[in-house]
Amino acid sequence: MPRGGGWTTALCAGWMVAASTASAGPPEPNAGRVAYDRGKGAYDRGHYAEAARAFAEADALVANADVLELAIASANLADDPVLGMALVERADARGLVELAEAGRHDFESKVGRLDVACPGVRTCTVTLDGVPLPLLGPSWARIGEHAVVLDADGNVERFSLTVGPSQITSIRPTRVLQLASLAPAERPSSPPAPASELRLRSRGLSPAWLAAAGGLAVVAGASAVISGVDMLDRHDSFERDRTNGALASEGAGAETRTNILIAVTGALVLTTVVIGAFFTEWNRPTRSVLAHAF
Repeated sequence: MPRGGGWTTALCAGWMVAASTASAGPPEPNAGRVAYDRGKGAYDRGHYAEAARAFAEADALVANADVLELAIASANLADDPVLGMALVERADARGLVELAEAGRHDFESKVGRLDVACPGVRTCTVTLDGVPLPLLGPSWARIGEHAVVLDADGNVERFSLTVGPSQITSIRPTRVLQLASLAPAERPSSPPAPASELRLRSRGLSPAWLAAAGGLAVVAGASAVISGVDMLDRHDSFERDRTNGALASEGAGAETRTNILIAVTGALVLTTVVIGAFFTEWNRPTRSVLAHAF
């Protein structure tokens, strides 16, 4: 590959001879010669990045191996491996094996390949560090961190991307963007639950459940009191007539019933305390839960 002015002069002369020969046949495209002259002037001034782009343009207009070699050499001097690898692919496509191998040796370790596609959307644009990327076919990027902006049907996604040497990195819209681009008939039929409903589901019990447990404890306690009064009445009756076996049996049953009601009342009181202390969300609405509790 050319590295200095001597090689450049020789290649320029070769391209001009080829252009002069071509002029004997169909007219040479004027734009190709203009681009070549622009590249030669930039190269002579040491503006290698400008020269690489101009030589690449000239070669695209009038294919010439010497001019393509000048473009690759200029890209190498400008430290532009992205353009360099694009030109290497051009050399490969033309069967210029030695030129392609030499360029690949210079550029391949400095870039990674990008595979950009937007399946499932109607319109899509992708930029890498503010530069648009082609959606058809692979492209190249310098290794390192890059900022990506992906617009799929108006849904914009921004993220960072790490490009590794000699690796293929895919860029695709996320599933959320793909779902957002579907037609209404293709979207899920069940709407997501409102945020307020999700919030209620994720918190503790309504105070209504505490009120329900407390109410049951009160009922059980009142029943225990009534049963205890009845038990005492039966005990007094038995004391007045200790020979009456029926009164003795009724008193024993009343005592058992009262003990059970006292135990149930205690359990309900304990449950109410635990619900109130550990499981109740005090700011939660209670009306609808109370309707289900009673």
